[in-house]
Amino acid sequence: MTAFAPATLDRPYHIHFELRPEFLYVMIRCETTNYAISKKYWNEILAMQLDRGYQRVLIDKDIVNSMPMHDVVILVAEIAGSGCHDVKFAIYDRHYDPRRCGFEEMVGTNRGLKVKICDSLS
Repeated sequence: MTAFAPATLDRPYHIHFELRPEFLYVMIRCETTNYAISKKYWNEILAMQLDRGYQRVLIDKDIVNSMPMHDVVILVAEIAGSGCHDVKFAIYDRHYDPRRCGFEEMVGTNRGLKVKICDSLS
């Protein structure tokens, strides 16, 4: 099953869900993000994951300009507090920056999340 939600004024990003047999695939696209935008799309991802009972989520992230690091820390702490510690998240960042992605992954794992950020889908 595939679900697609285009960008709107209220949702300045494109989000696409594919309900695959072994994992939930999510494609997220936007030009830039901030805490509020990221929180919105993460709420959608977590709601779909919970609703469908997936234990593995692959996020294909195409966001040109990432949010400030202090916002990453706040958002990741909120995601970790949502009760998804048993869910494995793989994030393919199409604009992979080893320093930034390494920091984001470290923040997530330090808060109990099972997260891996990669520069490819292989």
